[in-house]
Amino acid sequence: MVTGGNRGIGRAIAGGLGQAGEPADARALLRTAIRDDNPVVFFEHKLLYSRRGEVPEQMERLEFGRAAVRRNGRHATVLAAQAMLDKVLAVAGRLAAEGIELEVIDPRTLVPFDSEAVVESVRKTNRLLICHEATERGGWGAEVAMQVGELAFDHVDAPVARVWGANVPVPYSPSRRRWCPVRPPSRKASDRFWRAPVGARRGGSGRPTANRDPS
Repeated sequence: MVTGGNRGIGRAIAGGLGQAGEPADARALLRTAIRDDNPVVFFEHKLLYSRRGEVPEQMERLEFGRAAVRRNGRHATVLAAQAMLDKVLAVAGRLAAEGIELEVIDPRTLVPFDSEAVVESVRKTNRLLICHEATERGGWGAEVAMQVGELAFDHVDAPVARVWGANVPVPYSPSRRRWCPVRPPSRKASDRFWRAPVGARRGGSGRPTANRDPS
């Protein structure tokens, strides 16, 4: 059983859900949701309704909980979904010209969430930035940040950073929506994110590290 809506809010929470940013993924995830015996809430993003893309005829279903790496990089991992994905990929392209390589991950679903894919990337880049349209308070990025802290604490060189929406209801008036922008991290947080030297957290920062070898 699938419950959906004709207006997207960029995120959703349920026993199982799809929130793909690519046309092929959206089709495959919706098929998976329809054929699932459990209730699934499938939220669509209205800004992606006109999105066009190649859809393989043989791609019938896509397993929930499998993220996709949309761009490979080595300096930082950026997690983004739905409409934010295109924005992040555009920024990643511009930064690549400056020598900064971002690894961009599309979670495709939030519940279940592919934490293994994110942790694997963070272990390589040692930094994580989460971009979503959800508000700072209660946004899904906070849960992901906690999971990364639990699963990859020894591998992050800087605090997990987030780009989020303002903590206010989004007004219906188009002229007022511009006052509800997506909020970037503060200058101080940005400095901590980018200026931490590689290996700083693992090379004697004074914070506890896991004892991997009891012997």
